[in-house]
Amino acid sequence: YIERRRMNGTLDRLAFLRYKQEKAQGKAPNTRIRYQKIIEKRDVAAILALNLSRSANLPLVGTTPAAAMQRLMIYFSEASQQLGDKVGLYGFSGIGKDNVIVYTFKDIEEPFSEEVYYRMAFVMGHDHNRNGAVYRHLTHRLNQIKAEKKLFLEVCPTFIPSDLKYDGKSALEDSTHAINGMKLQEITPLCICLSQDETSRQNLIKVFGEGHYLLTTPKDVFRDLATAYVQLTGE
Repeated sequence: YIERRRMNGTLDRLAFLRYKQEKAQGKAPNTRIRYQKIIEKRDVAAILALNLSRSANLPLVGTTPAAAMQRLMIYFSEASQQLGDKVGLYGFSGIGKDNVIVYTFKDIEEPFSEEVYYRMAFVMGHDHNRNGAVYRHLTHRLNQIKAEKKLFLEVCPTFIPSDLKYDGKSALEDSTHAINGMKLQEITPLCICLSQDETSRQNLIKVFGEGHYLLTTPKDVFRDLATAYVQLTGE
Protein backbone atom coordinates (compact mmCIF):
# COMPACT_ATOMS: atom_id res chain seq x y z
CA TYR A 1 0.00 0.00 0.00
CA ILE A 2 1.07 3.57 -0.68
CA GLU A 3 0.46 6.66 1.44
CA ARG A 4 0.52 10.01 -0.35
CA ARG A 5 0.40 13.38 1.43
CA ARG A 6 -1.94 16.06 0.08
CA MET A 7 -2.86 19.67 0.96
CA ASN A 8 -6.31 18.80 2.29
CA GLY A 9 -7.42 16.18 4.80
CA THR A 10 -6.23 15.39 8.33
CA LEU A 11 -3.96 17.80 10.19
CA ASP A 12 -0.34 16.66 10.10
CA ARG A 13 0.72 17.53 13.65
CA LEU A 14 4.47 17.39 12.97
CA ALA A 15 4.11 19.62 9.90
CA PHE A 16 1.90 22.01 11.89
CA LEU A 17 4.52 22.36 14.66
CA ARG A 18 7.18 23.12 12.05
CA TYR A 19 4.83 25.69 10.50
CA LYS A 20 4.35 27.47 13.86
CA GLN A 21 8.06 27.39 14.62
CA GLU A 22 9.09 28.80 11.24
CA LYS A 23 6.40 31.48 11.39
CA ALA A 24 7.56 32.57 14.87
CA GLN A 25 11.10 32.85 13.47
CA GLY A 26 9.88 35.15 10.72
CA LYS A 27 10.48 32.62 7.99
CA ALA A 28 8.12 31.72 5.15
CA PRO A 29 6.68 28.46 6.47
CA ASN A 30 5.57 25.48 4.41
CA THR A 31 1.77 25.58 4.41
CA ARG A 32 1.36 21.90 3.60
CA ILE A 33 0.15 20.92 7.05
CA ARG A 34 -2.60 18.48 6.15
CA TYR A 35 -2.51 15.06 4.56
CA GLN A 36 -4.83 12.57 3.04
CA LYS A 37 -4.13 8.86 2.86
CA ILE A 38 -4.78 7.37 -0.54
CA ILE A 39 -4.56 3.59 -0.47
CA GLU A 40 -3.49 1.97 -3.70
CA LYS A 41 -3.42 -1.79 -3.92
CA ARG A 42 -0.93 -3.59 -6.15
CA ASP A 43 -2.61 -4.99 -9.21
CA VAL A 44 0.03 -7.12 -10.91
CA ALA A 45 -0.36 -10.30 -12.95
CA ALA A 46 2.80 -12.12 -14.01
CA ILE A 47 3.69 -15.31 -15.81
CA LEU A 48 7.02 -17.01 -15.17
CA ALA A 49 7.79 -19.36 -18.07
CA LEU A 50 10.75 -21.77 -17.97
CA ASN A 51 12.31 -22.79 -21.27
CA LEU A 52 12.71 -26.52 -20.70
CA SER A 53 14.56 -27.60 -23.81
CA ARG A 54 17.22 -30.31 -23.58
CA SER A 55 19.91 -27.74 -22.85
CA ALA A 56 18.31 -27.23 -19.42
CA ASN A 57 19.93 -30.52 -18.33
CA LEU A 58 23.48 -29.65 -19.38
CA PRO A 59 26.12 -28.81 -16.74
CA LEU A 60 26.49 -25.08 -16.10
CA VAL A 61 28.80 -23.54 -13.48
CA GLY A 62 28.47 -26.34 -10.93
CA THR A 63 24.76 -26.94 -11.45
CA THR A 64 22.29 -27.30 -14.32
CA PRO A 65 19.92 -24.67 -15.73
CA ALA A 66 16.98 -26.89 -14.72
CA ALA A 67 18.12 -26.98 -11.09
CA ALA A 68 18.67 -23.21 -11.05
CA MET A 69 15.26 -22.57 -12.63
CA GLN A 70 13.55 -24.86 -10.14
CA ARG A 71 15.03 -22.93 -7.19
CA LEU A 72 14.18 -19.66 -8.88
CA MET A 73 10.54 -20.69 -9.33
CA ILE A 74 10.24 -21.53 -5.64
CA TYR A 75 11.87 -18.22 -4.70
CA PHE A 76 9.55 -16.32 -7.03
CA SER A 77 6.54 -18.15 -5.59
CA GLU A 78 7.38 -17.13 -2.04
CA ALA A 79 8.00 -13.51 -3.01
CA SER A 80 4.81 -13.19 -5.05
CA GLN A 81 2.71 -14.49 -2.17
CA GLN A 82 4.17 -11.82 0.10
CA LEU A 83 3.36 -9.14 -2.49
CA GLY A 84 -0.11 -10.46 -3.25
CA ASP A 85 0.53 -10.59 -7.01
CA LYS A 86 -1.32 -12.96 -9.33
CA VAL A 87 1.24 -15.33 -10.82
CA GLY A 88 1.27 -18.29 -13.16
CA LEU A 89 4.18 -20.74 -13.30
CA TYR A 90 4.75 -22.63 -16.54
CA GLY A 91 7.38 -24.50 -18.51
CA PHE A 92 7.53 -25.31 -22.19
CA SER A 93 9.08 -27.76 -24.63
CA GLY A 94 7.86 -30.06 -27.40
CA ILE A 95 8.64 -31.76 -30.69
CA GLY A 96 7.17 -30.33 -33.86
CA LYS A 97 4.38 -27.88 -34.58
CA ASP A 98 1.67 -30.34 -33.54
CA ASN A 99 3.28 -31.21 -30.21
CA VAL A 100 4.08 -27.93 -28.45
CA ILE A 101 3.85 -28.66 -24.72
CA VAL A 102 3.19 -26.12 -21.97
CA TYR A 103 3.66 -27.56 -18.48
CA THR A 104 1.47 -25.97 -15.82
CA PHE A 105 3.18 -25.90 -12.44
CA LYS A 106 0.65 -23.33 -11.25
CA ASP A 107 -2.07 -21.74 -13.33
CA ILE A 108 -2.37 -18.00 -12.85
CA GLU A 109 -5.82 -18.34 -11.25
CA GLU A 110 -4.87 -21.33 -9.10
CA PRO A 111 -4.04 -20.81 -5.41
CA PHE A 112 -0.71 -21.97 -4.03
CA SER A 113 -0.91 -25.42 -2.45
CA GLU A 114 1.16 -28.47 -1.60
CA GLU A 115 0.20 -29.85 -5.01
CA VAL A 116 1.76 -26.81 -6.72
CA TYR A 117 5.04 -27.27 -4.87
CA TYR A 118 4.94 -31.01 -5.65
CA ARG A 119 4.77 -30.21 -9.38
CA MET A 120 7.82 -27.99 -9.08
CA ALA A 121 9.89 -31.06 -8.23
CA PHE A 122 9.60 -32.15 -11.88
CA VAL A 123 11.43 -29.24 -13.50
CA MET A 124 13.76 -30.76 -16.09
CA GLY A 125 14.74 -30.35 -19.71
CA HIS A 126 12.81 -32.30 -22.33
CA ASP A 127 12.96 -31.71 -26.09
CA HIS A 128 12.92 -28.60 -28.29
CA ASN A 129 11.42 -25.11 -28.01
CA ARG A 130 8.99 -23.57 -30.51
CA ASN A 131 8.96 -20.17 -28.82
CA GLY A 132 6.47 -18.26 -30.96
CA ALA A 133 3.61 -20.70 -30.34
CA VAL A 134 4.25 -20.64 -26.58
CA TYR A 135 4.40 -16.85 -26.46
CA ARG A 136 1.04 -16.58 -28.22
CA HIS A 137 -0.56 -19.16 -25.94
CA LEU A 138 0.62 -17.47 -22.73
CA THR A 139 -0.28 -14.03 -24.08
CA HIS A 140 -3.83 -15.31 -24.50
CA ARG A 141 -3.78 -16.65 -20.94
CA LEU A 142 -2.60 -13.32 -19.53
CA ASN A 143 -5.27 -11.48 -21.49
CA GLN A 144 -7.89 -13.50 -19.64
CA ILE A 145 -6.74 -11.92 -16.36
CA LYS A 146 -7.76 -8.46 -15.20
CA ALA A 147 -4.77 -6.50 -13.88
CA GLU A 148 -3.35 -3.00 -14.20
CA LYS A 149 0.14 -4.33 -14.90
CA LYS A 150 0.96 -7.55 -16.75
CA LEU A 151 4.38 -9.16 -17.08
CA PHE A 152 5.74 -12.10 -19.06
CA LEU A 153 9.00 -13.41 -17.63
CA GLU A 154 10.93 -16.11 -19.45
CA VAL A 155 13.96 -17.90 -18.03
CA CYS A 156 16.07 -19.90 -20.47
CA PRO A 157 19.38 -21.83 -20.46
CA THR A 158 20.36 -20.30 -23.83
CA PHE A 159 18.18 -18.34 -26.20
CA ILE A 160 18.07 -20.25 -29.48
CA PRO A 161 14.50 -20.92 -30.70
CA SER A 162 14.75 -24.34 -32.32
CA ASP A 163 12.39 -27.18 -33.18
CA LEU A 164 11.73 -29.59 -36.05
CA LYS A 165 11.59 -27.49 -39.24
CA TYR A 166 11.77 -24.41 -37.02
CA ASP A 167 15.14 -22.74 -36.61
CA GLY A 168 17.39 -19.96 -37.83
CA LYS A 169 15.92 -16.80 -39.30
CA SER A 170 12.32 -18.03 -39.60
CA ALA A 171 12.20 -19.15 -35.95
CA LEU A 172 13.59 -15.80 -34.80
CA GLU A 173 11.11 -13.89 -36.95
CA ASP A 174 8.18 -15.94 -35.61
CA SER A 175 9.33 -15.37 -32.01
CA THR A 176 9.83 -11.64 -32.65
CA HIS A 177 6.35 -11.32 -34.13
CA ALA A 178 4.85 -13.02 -31.06
CA ILE A 179 6.73 -10.79 -28.61
CA ASN A 180 5.81 -7.65 -30.53
CA GLY A 181 2.19 -8.76 -30.35
CA MET A 182 2.59 -9.15 -26.60
CA LYS A 183 3.91 -5.60 -26.27
CA LEU A 184 1.02 -4.22 -28.35
CA GLN A 185 -1.37 -5.80 -25.86
CA GLU A 186 0.35 -3.93 -22.99
CA ILE A 187 2.14 -6.96 -21.59
CA THR A 188 5.75 -6.26 -20.62
CA PRO A 189 8.09 -9.11 -21.64
CA LEU A 190 11.46 -9.86 -20.09
CA CYS A 191 13.76 -12.78 -20.88
CA ILE A 192 16.42 -13.83 -18.39
CA CYS A 193 19.11 -15.99 -19.95
CA LEU A 194 21.41 -18.15 -17.82
CA SER A 195 24.13 -18.04 -20.46
CA GLN A 196 26.17 -15.08 -21.60
CA ASP A 197 27.10 -16.39 -25.04
CA GLU A 198 27.05 -14.00 -27.98
CA THR A 199 24.52 -16.01 -30.00
CA SER A 200 21.95 -15.76 -27.21
CA ARG A 201 22.66 -12.04 -26.85
CA GLN A 202 22.09 -11.31 -30.53
CA ASN A 203 18.94 -13.43 -30.64
CA LEU A 204 17.55 -11.68 -27.55
CA ILE A 205 18.20 -8.25 -29.04
CA LYS A 206 16.26 -9.27 -32.16
CA VAL A 207 13.33 -10.99 -30.42
CA PHE A 208 12.84 -9.11 -27.13
CA GLY A 209 14.64 -5.86 -27.90
CA GLU A 210 16.92 -3.69 -25.80
CA GLY A 211 15.77 -3.28 -22.22
CA HIS A 212 13.75 -6.50 -22.33
CA TYR A 213 16.42 -9.11 -21.61
CA LEU A 214 19.12 -9.93 -19.08
CA LEU A 215 22.19 -12.14 -19.37
CA THR A 216 23.07 -13.63 -16.01
CA THR A 217 24.41 -16.76 -14.27
CA PRO A 218 22.78 -19.42 -12.07
CA LYS A 219 24.40 -17.75 -9.07
CA ASP A 220 23.15 -14.24 -9.84
CA VAL A 221 19.75 -14.99 -11.36
CA PHE A 222 17.89 -14.66 -8.04
CA ARG A 223 19.22 -11.16 -7.44
CA ASP A 224 18.74 -10.13 -11.06
CA LEU A 225 15.13 -11.33 -11.21
CA ALA A 226 14.29 -9.59 -7.92
CA THR A 227 15.84 -6.32 -9.11
CA ALA A 228 14.08 -6.49 -12.47
CA TYR A 229 10.73 -7.34 -10.89
CA VAL A 230 10.91 -4.34 -8.57
CA GLN A 231 11.75 -2.07 -11.49
CA LEU A 232 8.99 -3.46 -13.70
CA THR A 233 6.27 -3.29 -11.05
CA GLY A 234 7.38 0.06 -9.64
CA GLU A 235 7.82 -1.28 -6.09
